[in-house]
Amino acid sequence: METRTKRRRVATDNANQGPTRGIRILKDRIGRPNPYGVQWSERVWDEQAQQEKRRVRTMFFHRAEDRDRKAQAVRDAKREGALRTLSRREVDEWAAFRAAIGDTPWHEVVAGWRAHLLASGVVLSKTTVKEHAKDFLERLAQRVSGGTFAAGTYGHHKHKLRLFTEHFGHLRPAEVKVEQITAWLDQQQTAVAATYNNYRKMIGVFFADCVHARLLAENPIGRIKHRVELREEVGILTVSQLAALFHTAQSFTDSEGRRKFAPALWRLSLEAFAGVRFGSACRLTREDVSPGDKGIRHPAASIKTRKRHYVDGYPEQLWAWLAIAPAESLTARQYLKLKSELFDAARVPHPHNCLRHSFASYHVAARSDPGKTAYLLIHKDQKKLWNHYKGNVTGAEGRAWEELTPLRAEEMAQPWVEELKRRAEAPPTASGPVPAAHRSPPAARGGG
Repeated sequence: METRTKRRRVATDNANQGPTRGIRILKDRIGRPNPYGVQWSERVWDEQAQQEKRRVRTMFFHRAEDRDRKAQAVRDAKREGALRTLSRREVDEWAAFRAAIGDTPWHEVVAGWRAHLLASGVVLSKTTVKEHAKDFLERLAQRVSGGTFAAGTYGHHKHKLRLFTEHFGHLRPAEVKVEQITAWLDQQQTAVAATYNNYRKMIGVFFADCVHARLLAENPIGRIKHRVELREEVGILTVSQLAALFHTAQSFTDSEGRRKFAPALWRLSLEAFAGVRFGSACRLTREDVSPGDKGIRHPAASIKTRKRHYVDGYPEQLWAWLAIAPAESLTARQYLKLKSELFDAARVPHPHNCLRHSFASYHVAARSDPGKTAYLLIHKDQKKLWNHYKGNVTGAEGRAWEELTPLRAEEMAQPWVEELKRRAEAPPTASGPVPAAHRSPPAARGGG
């Protein structure tokens, strides 16, 4: 007996059979209640496998006319590409779409959407967030190689985009919703407002690039409010602490007689007496600094504004310290390590960015010219200066700071040296002994 799997396709004279592939008019089963059969295949969504699978369906009818009518309906559906089963997700999305557009015909909604994209200059693209992020970072890396973008800033972009693409990499930029980005920002380690705003800013730069590439019409970050950052007191050093730090840098010798910290003096002076940021001090070269003209040429890649600046009018002690600084070839990592060891050797506290903060505080107090101080710091305006630095020190302290030169550093460090001695000789408090960094060390440790 011929098996079902080997059954040959039966050709009939039925004109309704037609040429459509995948639809079979089965051989009449004479003597059965429903002898007329039709068989076809269709795509069915498999929830367990989460993919479409091919399924064969068979139906039998009491009359040949009913069979032929069904065969024609299936044939028409196949030709229109509609013979498939929707997944639950697709059904839900369609229901949500219909609820949103109401009685408006769907083709009118699509026409309006296409017109909006055309007016906005958006190109319909299948580029995903992951794909565009890769291209975006490659272009930033090229700018780093060309010296027009800071490597540290590139690292921040790369880190945050890696986290972002882990969640949204499979989507197109236009498919990422504002509420999804907001939820993602809340999930990061962004309890501090400044950190939250930094994540928001980095992702905003990426989406701005997507807008520029016409992958979407509007930057969604613009609809996410930044968090208010409460003012925090900036950490500054006293004049005697600064003097102790610089006296140690110029005079400290190790067990082999080497001036261990002297190579850090050049960059250290730029931070403390020109208000240059740590990263900028690492990128500036001797050719950028002109003692003769008393000015500094800041390349675009060395400062936050990413615009080239030439600034002059720095205080005189800057040039005095730079004059005694030996030539050095430290990498940024080497300088950071040496600088940290210097603070420890000098027994001076090390608040974040304290040298730049100290410069701003003392300069504005000494000169009473916030515009000049903002100019030297390359601030866009005076608002930040007043918010952070005004009132930190007195005018007398500012004028004393201007006297801090290589010739007077040891003398001006004495108040801090005496303070360390008093702390070391004081009896332990209830909170414990004097911290090691504040104890007066043996004279063998060297200057400061």
